[in-house]
Amino acid sequence: MSFQMSKVRVGFYLILLLTPWSAKAASFDCRKVLASPVAPADEKAICSNDHLSALDDLLGTAYTNIRRKIGEMRDGGRESF
Repeated sequence: MSFQMSKVRVGFYLILLLTPWSAKAASFDCRKVLASPVAPADEKAICSNDHLSALDDLLGTAYTNIRRKIGEMRDGGRESF
């Protein structure tokens, strides 16, 4: 496969992974964060804002998908990527 084609495929998969999906993949439990007086400020901000929470869900989903794809590639499923 040519280098140019590899870049096109990677770009396609990045766009696909970052496309909004209606998935709930919270990276942390907001109930615990909001109840804790020592929780990090960034986590409190994410949990307190619906838009930031949705973006965090998307990022968590993308991260999970990328890790899964990398695992498949390591296991010999290179043609699927």
